[in-house]
Amino acid sequence: MLLLKYKYTDSGNCRVYFKQSKQLYCLQPSYSNHLALMPCSSDGEPISQIANDYTLSNLPFSGKWSKKEVESENWEVFLARFK
Repeated sequence: MLLLKYKYTDSGNCRVYFKQSKQLYCLQPSYSNHLALMPCSSDGEPISQIANDYTLSNLPFSGKWSKKEVESENWEVFLARFK
């Protein structure tokens, strides 16, 4: 299971970035405004969607969120929590 730490929000590209070790990941909207977690290149561009189990930590609005909690959240509501 991935334990991803919050790094920053890019509202212009509708992405929230997280990191584990040296790998950067982002959450961004996919189908029907749901969230997809993707590994990113070093410049922050998503590579592909992953299906691994993960937990988000170090969030500015809450302690930790599981994959299940994230996937049930509407993207616009989730992004608003970072403002």
